[in-house]
Amino acid sequence: MSSIACCSGSVDKGTPLGTIETIAGHSVYIGSPVPADQRNLVIIATDVFGYTLPNVRLIADKFASKGYFCVVPDLFKGSEPPADLMDDLEALSAKGSGIRAKMTGVGRLLWHFPGFILRNNDKMGMDIIEAVVADLRATRGVQKIALQGYCWGGNIGIKLAQKDGVLDVASVAHPGGNLAIPQDFDKVVKPIYVALAETDNQINASQCELIKASLEKRSKELGIMQKVEWFLGVEHGFAVRGKESDSHVNSQRERAFEDALAFIQKALSL
Repeated sequence: MSSIACCSGSVDKGTPLGTIETIAGHSVYIGSPVPADQRNLVIIATDVFGYTLPNVRLIADKFASKGYFCVVPDLFKGSEPPADLMDDLEALSAKGSGIRAKMTGVGRLLWHFPGFILRNNDKMGMDIIEAVVADLRATRGVQKIALQGYCWGGNIGIKLAQKDGVLDVASVAHPGGNLAIPQDFDKVVKPIYVALAETDNQINASQCELIKASLEKRSKELGIMQKVEWFLGVEHGFAVRGKESDSHVNSQRERAFEDALAFIQKALSL
């Protein structure tokens, strides 16, 4: 997994409107507005910046505005890197950036990211999501479950889509590079939407074709919905941390959300 790719991007300017609750012993952001009918749940599995990042909370609010009960569990318990690390990595890669800025970026990356990797793994995130889902089924009357996963959380979504009894549909954007391709996709048993970035050293073009072939085969074998989209002119992380100020990146980010929403709506209506 490339730590620079996983930690680059920008922080959104909007103000999240939701609340924090404790569910199954875990802190969870609840997207606003909360619908009166909470039978359809979207649970968001975050990238490495976790559930406190404004970007992911604003996405939760967008799902909530579409009528979904949307929650974002804290998967990392404070071990996630700080959001301003993105600024240092922007300076690290910027043309004309001075040696001091570059040293600061490298130093902060080395300070935060290895510890994060040591403290977290996919299984831990899967356990938290399964616990939150079980609690919400029991206490809120949730019936159908969609997962939206980004980067690190995309891996979690793919692996939960290999299981029965947790999700009804998974949507993942630019999952991380520690997946087994195509083997992890060969095991998928639930409808799945996959949004991939053109410039992504986590998953390259040839691997994208392997993913498409794998999911097309699963669709024929099991009759499940599947869709893989290739987003041009964007990088890893674009669907959650893409720059709002870049018109092309922002438009692709918006399309990724709308396409994921449409896929989820169709899958949950079946």
